[in-house]
Amino acid sequence: MITEITACRTLAIVFNVSGLRGSVSHIETGVLVEPGDIEQLVEAITHLLMDHELRNRLVENAYKYAQQYGWDKTARSFITVIKRAIDG
Repeated sequence: MITEITACRTLAIVFNVSGLRGSVSHIETGVLVEPGDIEQLVEAITHLLMDHELRNRLVENAYKYAQQYGWDKTARSFITVIKRAIDG
């Protein structure tokens, strides 16, 4: 779901938990905050609202990262797997 969000050029600020940290690289493609740390979450949101350059850089990095995924690529990969299974 994070990849879909970033593919729409929406910044992700997420808790640093399994399943999310694999989709967000801290201060490269988004921001990770410690689970339950509301103060850290507020600080991250405030900082990114104020720092337009950083926010734009993270959004663009995340967008570029998300572009390596998609239904067309998934379909091509699936077809390759099926062909290999058929061909033995």
